Amino acid sequence: MQMENLNTLEQKRLFVVLGMHRSGTSTITRGLQVMGVDLGDRLMQLDAGNNDKGFWEDIDINTLNVEMLNALDNDWHQLTLISREELELLKRDGFLNHATELLQQKTNHSNLFGLKDPRISKLLPFWKEVFNCCNYDVGYILAVRHPISVALSLANRNGIDMEKSHLLWLIHTVKSLSGIIGGNYIVVDYDNLMKDAGHELNRIAGKFKLKLDREELEKYKSEFLDHNLRHTVFTYDDLMQHEKSSDFLREVFATVTGLSIDNPIDNNDLLHITAKWEAELEQLKLSFVMADKAFKHIDIVHRQLAEKETLILKVKEEKEDKIKKLNESLKNAEDLATQIDLLNQQLAEKDKLILQEKEERSKILASISWWITKPLRYLLRLQKF
Repeated sequence: MQMENLNTLEQKRLFVVLGMHRSGTSTITRGLQVMGVDLGDRLMQLDAGNNDKGFWEDIDINTLNVEMLNALDNDWHQLTLISREELELLKRDGFLNHATELLQQKTNHSNLFGLKDPRISKLLPFWKEVFNCCNYDVGYILAVRHPISVALSLANRNGIDMEKSHLLWLIHTVKSLSGIIGGNYIVVDYDNLMKDAGHELNRIAGKFKLKLDREELEKYKSEFLDHNLRHTVFTYDDLMQHEKSSDFLREVFATVTGLSIDNPIDNNDLLHITAKWEAELEQLKLSFVMADKAFKHIDIVHRQLAEKETLILKVKEEKEDKIKKLNESLKNAEDLATQIDLLNQQLAEKDKLILQEKEERSKILASISWWITKPLRYLLRLQKF
């Protein structure tokens, strides 16, 4: 079959991007468009400062995943593992039928459809049943990014500490990889993609026998990729030397990064490795539950403190506003007092002038009166003689 005809197969093909949050899942999903993969017309809006280039994530699928996690009293940032019993509960509550109908609607007019939401990694067994119900030919792309880069990004965006981020990275990565072994999948390192997008997208296209559009690839590299948005780059040695990284984390990271450069591992060996990892996670199950309860309590305390700080700030602003108004009133009163003093001075000066005028008038009148009465005083003197 010629490569140019591979993108026109009638069978529905679905490409699912898995991986931890902040691991480049959005960047990889956008890259699928270079291969003619449809991402739908109901994508989440970009979020400046969070995903400046967009999430490339179907809003209806995202909403459904959020609803399912809420139904299990879980969330994307919680460590608590989802059990088989909980997955059965989702099916009994009608989520399987809902998800199947929704995905069939999304792919109704497309033979090549791309799907991405990091929450799928937590719910992968559920979604695999959905894919089976729809009879899709599924290809998985597991996005991998250095755990320290992920942790720093989550600390900046969500205030999550590094230890918890490392555990979330482990859970998402292990659950994703163990769920796709035996299927059609590829592992893509985000840092490698940013270093050489052409090489990594060619790897994906070759793996899934898709045709890569060279013109769209150049647009992707020149118009979409922004190296300024990648703030950190770390190596395996950085992880080895990092005091908050565990042997478990290092082992998983070394394995998946090897897979991202096409370092082959026999499926049986990989199944054995991931089964061991799953067992290690299972041993931590109760610790995860307790940790989530502790984190939830801490979140409540933080919210209460934030509310108190907001209230204190509001009271402080109100007091400052009152003080400002009082100061303005005091200043107005001082200005008024100054004006009154000035008026009093002006009145006093006027009174002084009036008094001087009165005195001068009195003198003038007295002088006039003396001259007028002079003949009379002369006659009076004559009468005495």
